Amino acid sequence: MKYALTASAEDDLDQIWIHIASQNLTAADALEQEFFEAFDLLGDFPRLGHTRQDWVEQPVRFLPVRQYIVVYRFENPVEILRVIHGARSVPELLR
Repeated sequence: MKYALTASAEDDLDQIWIHIASQNLTAADALEQEFFEAFDLLGDFPRLGHTRQDWVEQPVRFLPVRQYIVVYRFENPVEILRVIHGARSVPELLR
C-alpha cells in the first residue's frame, strides 16, 4: 500500500461521512471517494502537498480536498494523520 491511515484519520473520515450522509448519502460517498483518490495520489507524489511552518513545527504536509485539509507525513508509505475541515483550527487540532 502506498499510504496508511492513522486511527485519528479513520475517525475523521467516519465523522465526516456520518455528518454528510445525514443529509445526502450520495454526496458522502462521493466525498469519501475523493479522499481516497487524494490518498492514492499522495502515495505516488508525496511532495504534492505543502508545508505550513506557521501552523506546526512537525514535519507534516497539507493537501486540500474540497473544504478539507489532509494532514500527512511524508514517509514510505505516506502516513495520513488527519482529515480536518478547513474552518476548524488546524494548528490547535494538531497539538
